[in-house]
Amino acid sequence: MLGRGATAEVVLARDLELERDVAVKILLESVGDPSVPQRFAREAVIAAKLGRHPHVVTVYDTGRWNDRPFLVMQYEPGGSVEDALRSGPVPRPRALRWLREAAAAVDAAHVHGVVHRDLKPANLLLDGADRIQVSDFGIASVDDAPERLTLTGTILGTAGYLAPEQARGERATAASDRYSLTVVACELLTGLRPPADGAPPRLAAVLERGLADRPDARFSSASELVEAVEEALDETRATDVLPPANQAEQTAILRRHRTTSRARRLGRVLAATLVTALLAAIGVLAFGYVRADAPVLAAVTCTLSPTDHDANIVVTGVDAKAYCTRNARALQWTVRTGRHLRSPDLDEPLAVVCRTKQNDLDITVYDNGQQDIGSSVCDQLSPVRQALGT
Repeated sequence: MLGRGATAEVVLARDLELERDVAVKILLESVGDPSVPQRFAREAVIAAKLGRHPHVVTVYDTGRWNDRPFLVMQYEPGGSVEDALRSGPVPRPRALRWLREAAAAVDAAHVHGVVHRDLKPANLLLDGADRIQVSDFGIASVDDAPERLTLTGTILGTAGYLAPEQARGERATAASDRYSLTVVACELLTGLRPPADGAPPRLAAVLERGLADRPDARFSSASELVEAVEEALDETRATDVLPPANQAEQTAILRRHRTTSRARRLGRVLAATLVTALLAAIGVLAFGYVRADAPVLAAVTCTLSPTDHDANIVVTGVDAKAYCTRNARALQWTVRTGRHLRSPDLDEPLAVVCRTKQNDLDITVYDNGQQDIGSSVCDQLSPVRQALGT
């Protein structure tokens, strides 16, 4: 038994012909609502309408067993977001990735005229690669359905995630799903459902808009909501520094900004920062502020490591931490400690694209696959090398 709800139970089964595990959703024998069997059948139709979206659970087949209708679905071995929340706080990069994936599925459903109406952590399943799979379209509404199965005034959904219009018994719309996703975002990022007291002001403002009472005051898409959340957190955490995991080797990890326009600023910001640091060093020497008995500082490492692609930049030197912090403010990246090369595509190893030395800082660029972004970063670093004569 994988789970049981008010109208159906889900069991783990084995597809002997295709030799794969599947989840079988079976309607309970005693269901008082006559519309439930129709909703059950419609769930398969909705799955077919959405096609094979990478973040929507696939329905393989339908049938009847002992006069009880059933759906054969893709089995997701990673549990659900609800399970993850029960286990403790979810790391922010992981939570944001989940929200992006859920938003992509929700927006795709809305393009096809499907409103989920019951978005919540329990319906956000995780596959074997820890990717979101939106499930349970059993109470979803479809714009082009031949008949409505929900009477006006009927409340469908889960308390705590319902939009105000749903709670009033009004018809749910795409904006209702975006309200529910905002509740999920609040829970993932703060550990609490709204209101989340103590949330950073910029994040709180984004959540407040996503939870607006008027549907037309909310974000126009789920992806726009998540993008606003990420931008708010980037600005909030631009100068946050976490305690070092290893005192012998301090490492700062900067997450690459998502948008291409900001990425283009990399070369200009790096050049300005390094030139400023070089002039400052010359000034210190000129005015005799360097003492012969000054302590020798240990070199540290900072890694610019994104969550949405595979390019990583590793900087090592005495001033690496200050360098990372300055660029974090300029580029709105996040500073962390601990040396890690991070890649969304964990199956592909990262390789060195280029190396350079600038103002006593050793800089190495890593990437995998086509190395397009890594090569672009190397090109952006070229003017800096030329300006400093390195």
